[in-house]
Amino acid sequence: MSIIGIYKSLFPARITGYIGERLKDEFEAFAGSLPTGTKVLDAGAGDLHWKYLFSHCDYKSADVCYPENKLDQTKLDYVVDMENMKEISGNSFDAVFCIAVLEHTKHPQLVINEFKRVLKPGGRLFLLTSSAFEDHQIPNHFFNTTQYGVRLLFDEAGLETKHIEYTAG
Repeated sequence: MSIIGIYKSLFPARITGYIGERLKDEFEAFAGSLPTGTKVLDAGAGDLHWKYLFSHCDYKSADVCYPENKLDQTKLDYVVDMENMKEISGNSFDAVFCIAVLEHTKHPQLVINEFKRVLKPGGRLFLLTSSAFEDHQIPNHFFNTTQYGVRLLFDEAGLETKHIEYTAG
């Protein structure tokens, strides 16, 4: 099952008010829907901001470590290139949780293909990406998406799309 959110004008580090609470509620609902012991990959985990949601799961974190994002690599399970996560075995995760990463990749199709590769058959992907957001994390902000673009990425990877929702204005 694939669950996709497309946000239009916010970034998780700054989510506030109704929209921020709504996104947090969606994240909590996804995490809460996973059975105890589910193997979860937080792809783009950053500072592990959402790790607490998956305390009942076998949580693993992965991220790209650009010099400008100043991540503490020692806290990550995997330091990866999202377009080629060779450090991670195929069919090894029940779920992938990916928040605000796709727009920072040069080749988003390769990233989606990698998510499919690391997911076990029947695995679930929760993806939140930007539809319209000012440039940030320069020079590593490459794309914004539409629901049609996301569907195309998923279709070309052979993933089933269950839900796409615009979550902000």
